[in-house]
Amino acid sequence: MGHTIWIRANSLFTFASTALALVAILASITDIWHTAEPDVFLRVKSVERFRPVSPNAHRKKASSNNNEVNDEASLNFQLRLDLRPLFSWNTKQIFVSIDADYETERNKRNTISLWDSIVTQKTNALLNYQNVRNKYRFIDQGTHLRGREVNYTVRWEVMPVAGKLYGGKKLVERVKMPDEYVN
Repeated sequence: MGHTIWIRANSLFTFASTALALVAILASITDIWHTAEPDVFLRVKSVERFRPVSPNAHRKKASSNNNEVNDEASLNFQLRLDLRPLFSWNTKQIFVSIDADYETERNKRNTISLWDSIVTQKTNALLNYQNVRNKYRFIDQGTHLRGREVNYTVRWEVMPVAGKLYGGKKLVERVKMPDEYVN
């Protein structure tokens, strides 16, 4: 007595799935030895605006009666970034960001993402911007940014077609914030 069509289909599907998984594992293993470091240049050209703001100023409806004021900064960067060495046959996309890291008495570690981008093709992996402004608001919890040293770091995450994510970072510049507010 022969097997039914469902048993044969299940057998074929199981074999195909196992073979595909094995090929994906072997393919991702070949990419383990691909190590590369992007060429990174970042310079803070200016602090265009540095002012105290209400924590609820950006909301239409204030959610609290908190009268605490926070520091907000708008920055202008020059960014040159060559992500092409990170690309291989197994690269789906690369997520890149500029982060500000600093310490205050209130919070030992503060990390704020100021700008990000997703690069999906090697032909678009050479970024050269003369006047990049922070894409996301740079707001401190309180008024602790004046005169504070801020580290600017470029981070990247490589998302492969098959395999695990990997990434890196490069501390690019350390800049002291102004001692007084700038409008």
